[in-house]
Amino acid sequence: MTRSAHHGGSERDTARPRLLAVVITLALLAAACASGDDTSSTDQAESDAATTSSTNDGGTDAAADDQTDAAADAASEGASSPGDDASPAPIAEPLFPIVDGRVEVPASWPVADQLDWMLDALAASSTTEDEVEARFSSAFLDEVPTSDVVSLIESARLLATSFDVVEITFLTPIAARLMIGDPAAAEGLLLDLQVEHSTGQILLASLNPFPYEDSNTYPQDVGITFEAGMARLEESADAVGVVVAAIDGAECRELAGHNADQPLATGSNFKGYVLGALAAAVEAGELSLDAPVVVTEDERAPASFTDDIPAGAELSLVDAAALMMGMSDNTMTDHLHELVGREAVEQFVVEAGHADPSLLTPFVSVNEWDNLIFSIDNAQAQAYLAATDDEQRAVLDDVIVAMRGTRVGGFANYAETLPLSWNASPLDMCRLMARLRQFEPGTDARRLVDVAYGSGGVLVGVRRHWDITWFKGGGIPTSDGTGLDVLTYGWMVENAGGAYAVVVMSNNGPVDEFDSASISQRIHRILLDELATS
Repeated sequence: MTRSAHHGGSERDTARPRLLAVVITLALLAAACASGDDTSSTDQAESDAATTSSTNDGGTDAAADDQTDAAADAASEGASSPGDDASPAPIAEPLFPIVDGRVEVPASWPVADQLDWMLDALAASSTTEDEVEARFSSAFLDEVPTSDVVSLIESARLLATSFDVVEITFLTPIAARLMIGDPAAAEGLLLDLQVEHSTGQILLASLNPFPYEDSNTYPQDVGITFEAGMARLEESADAVGVVVAAIDGAECRELAGHNADQPLATGSNFKGYVLGALAAAVEAGELSLDAPVVVTEDERAPASFTDDIPAGAELSLVDAAALMMGMSDNTMTDHLHELVGREAVEQFVVEAGHADPSLLTPFVSVNEWDNLIFSIDNAQAQAYLAATDDEQRAVLDDVIVAMRGTRVGGFANYAETLPLSWNASPLDMCRLMARLRQFEPGTDARRLVDVAYGSGGVLVGVRRHWDITWFKGGGIPTSDGTGLDVLTYGWMVENAGGAYAVVVMSNNGPVDEFDSASISQRIHRILLDELATS
């Protein structure tokens, strides 16, 4: 794990729903914090700015159609002259089919019943207080009176003529974000719903008006060039890496980039390597999709959405993987890291074409990284960074692993948070997704990848344009927890015309997550527009 020097902050989930609230149009009832996490804790999970960034009418103007920036030219060239081995893999069936305006959610997922109820309630003529009290958690209702919830649901019925599911932004066992309304309209409602895994009770529900297209692009970013977008990102971070690439077989062919081969802290994007090792084990017959993942106290990790699941409870492998990727749940990540084994993940790092696998060797778990930051003094951290791989393994096995999730010190190693974490370049992230795409469609291994990588959040108006959409993001906050030192986004998108990767990585902030979401959506629009006209 030899690493270049960075400065950084503790890893946390920048998209964590910290307020229990019902939000309908301009009505917001603030509620209690959904978790007791200390803002200085090492919450490590996806950073998804989609729900709170500025909205506008979206789309591109006439000037944008005439743009001839590098990304547009390269995308057009890539679409018209793919390599000889670029024949796309067969398109899989929709991951979560939308049938008659409703999304088909696995019945075993705790969110399924509550999502059906919410959509039914919006379409019904009335909602009773008894219904609300039976569905929402007591903690929620302690902060938001039942009568207010009823009134807000009734108010929402005035905002749309229908409540069909138009687009799935993300869908996991315990949370959903859907665009709902009239598919023929220009905008609808963005529905967010999160439930407790063990009880299925609603912890968070929100409804906000949102345009169906390019909802996360700031007005000033509509129509800007790729280069202008990079300049905007560089204003908020010292190190920015971006790649837009066509995926040819297991290869990534760069169409446009900026520091595309520069290793940077990945945030939660490292979890894709754990997923790959699991898929390889399924392919080899060593694991199955319904293999039990037994929750243990030793593998609980900070900043998780599954703290309510009792020790001894079992989840299926595929559901645990969907929580690891879609919710970026750290406890599930560490359970799966333990299940498949460190060496298997390190082997997959090599198979996935990482340019410098030593940056991810030894491949630490979230708890191990957390203890490297908090539970040893700075001299020990510096010695660990300078040690050989074998010496680092000995430290992990003899010192760090035994600590599990119990910190025994202060935040002694803030300056080492990024060097000690998981590092890869935008092209490495693209090659990871290209390797995952090589699992044969229709097999259990590919099903695991599609469910886990496909359940994560994307920007509103992206998923509708592709048959397959994978997403993973990550963030590391500044030392005071008020901003982001790291923000990463990684997409694989595919339709009958081929597969593409879009990776946006910003380090050494503070990074503005809304600016990053806006630029990321603009990059997607450039790609879409050029493919449509090529």
